[in-house]
Amino acid sequence: MSTRGKLVGTITAMLTVFLALCFCSAFLLFAIAIQPFAGAALQRDLRMIAARYFVAAGLIVMLFIGAGLFWILSWSKKNLAMPMENLKKATAAIQAGELSYELRINEKTEFAELEQAFELMRINLKNSRQQLEAVENERRILLANICHDLKTPVTSILGYSEGILDAVASTPEKIMDYSRIINNKARQLSRLIEDINLLSQLEGAPPLSLETVNMQSYLEGFAEELRAQAPCEIITELSDGIACLIDKVRFERVLLNIAQNSFKYGKPAMGEALLKISLMTAGDDAIISVQDNGPGIEPKDLQKVFERFYRSDPARNTGDGSGLGLAIARQIVQLHKGKIWVVNRKEGGFSVNISLKKR
Repeated sequence: MSTRGKLVGTITAMLTVFLALCFCSAFLLFAIAIQPFAGAALQRDLRMIAARYFVAAGLIVMLFIGAGLFWILSWSKKNLAMPMENLKKATAAIQAGELSYELRINEKTEFAELEQAFELMRINLKNSRQQLEAVENERRILLANICHDLKTPVTSILGYSEGILDAVASTPEKIMDYSRIINNKARQLSRLIEDINLLSQLEGAPPLSLETVNMQSYLEGFAEELRAQAPCEIITELSDGIACLIDKVRFERVLLNIAQNSFKYGKPAMGEALLKISLMTAGDDAIISVQDNGPGIEPKDLQKVFERFYRSDPARNTGDGSGLGLAIARQIVQLHKGKIWVVNRKEGGFSVNISLKKR
């Protein structure tokens, strides 16, 4: 029963008892008041009734009235005053920022539903605060990483440009070397800014230009373009007849970021570097894998590779990349309603896997 129904039922019962008591009292008062106007026989009957029953009736009425008042006061304290006091304390605690204050809920009171709603609100507020604190902490870490990654190329640009201005680079060859380094660092800075801007746009869930694509032809075309610039051998193993709904431009950025990550970190200690792109099916999903034959990655880092600016090995922090490649890849895959994950291959190397729904 709802809180409103409980209150209406309780008040109705209280009014019924009160009206019954009023009726008894009115009857006794009427019997007393009518005596001067009654006949001898009626007065004799009234006196007899009064002599026999008035005191007892009066005591009974007073007892009922007292019991009724005590019941009303007890009910009001238990079902109205105490719940309201508890709600008042809980409200004061929330105003003071104490979101861990737990409201005790009494299922038997008329305010049980209100207390449950209030407690649910407190839990939601607490969860929201924790989420905001987590977001704020992530924002601080992100800003610190951005500042660090911006500072590295800027420091190089300033150092080498000052070397030119101060005539440290006194020969044309030296000036050319310094200028080339400045140009490379400026390009690196530009790529970092572009990646930060792209990641910001992707978090706003931009609309995708989706179309049904034959994934075998699409991946073979990507591999062919990659071979022209790849510092390693590119092989493909692609199943035919698989189509997916993708944004071809955005999804190419996913594959390119994964491939560039392998180019940087997937080089084997011995032998020739290899990159393999495969396509297969698993139920209703298409599985795309990009594998290298490098050293792989520490198991403890597998769940962190998609974090912004994360590098599993500090020694790899050469400053050549933005540290956002896999974070951007994950964001784009999620916009496609797909999944992306990484595993170490038993044969050695690192595999980035993507699953998309088949059309």
